[in-house]
Amino acid sequence: MKLLNYSFATAMRLPLRLLAYVLPVMVLLSSCDSTDGDPLDQTEPFENNGTVNIELVPNKNNYSVAPGQKVILSLKITKATGGNRPQKLRLYETSTVGTKENEAFEKIDLKNTDEQTKTIEYTAPNTNGTTYLYFEVDESGDKYKTTYVTITVGGTEAYAQWDNITLGAQADATASRFASASGVIYTSCDLANGTSADGTTAEGNLKYVDIVYRILPKAAPITPTLMSNPEATSDTYQFSTEATCDGTTFSTKGGRDSYFAAAPVGTDFASADATVLNGLSVSTSSAKSISVIKGGTYAFLNSDGQKGLIYVNDIPSVPNNGTGTITISVKVLR
Repeated sequence: MKLLNYSFATAMRLPLRLLAYVLPVMVLLSSCDSTDGDPLDQTEPFENNGTVNIELVPNKNNYSVAPGQKVILSLKITKATGGNRPQKLRLYETSTVGTKENEAFEKIDLKNTDEQTKTIEYTAPNTNGTTYLYFEVDESGDKYKTTYVTITVGGTEAYAQWDNITLGAQADATASRFASASGVIYTSCDLANGTSADGTTAEGNLKYVDIVYRILPKAAPITPTLMSNPEATSDTYQFSTEATCDGTTFSTKGGRDSYFAAAPVGTDFASADATVLNGLSVSTSSAKSISVIKGGTYAFLNSDGQKGLIYVNDIPSVPNNGTGTITISVKVLR
């Protein structure tokens, strides 16, 4: 560190009475940091000495994308028993494994919440190559926990596929909301804690949800149904206790519309490729919900305007109290 061009040798040539003043100032200057206390030194390696549990959701750490393609990434952050609380989340871009280069986003306040899921949208570089994206969670006590994903620019993933996704109905303990672009299943609290930049709404995570499971109506005859989140949280379809997340005032209503239609007769989910997905007859004029059966295949248009297919693997039971689950597999264009 440069100390105003004052060296120790220069100081030693000062009169003795001044030396007592200059040396403490030199020590103070040498102990100062040019940052505001945040871990932004872009030459240092990442520390990984924290206690917070962090998990990529889904557990996928390699993406092959086209130049400029958007990638949606989610991280589940959980306070360990007896450990520190998560305070901030940072995302770094780097071309070298293990070192910081560019902070890709403004840091996200984790608000000392013990368990939460954070989702970000990352746009890949416009040139071919490999980029490493590091998630760094800052904990109390100056501790950090990191994980990363590898983004290979130059390849293509024409569509994403998520198999055997289990969702719960509106009164079931199993989470009921799914984001087809990222493969993430969201609980009500994940949505309520995924607040907007000003902290007033749940838009942070709600905008990614495009498939929700409900059993309709609330009394017999009842029908397993997939729908968009705005449709699912209308007063017609939800139970009164489902409107907000426990412990918060943020509603899980709203989000972006998605649309559903029956797939063409003979559509084979297993063999469907990008060409089949592109050709599906589903649009913003389609319904925002659809009744489903086990073994059925359905087309949908997600909140990003991408077409996809849903195959219903199983519906174990359809109780009339709003409980029960559905298991689906999903293919969606990127």
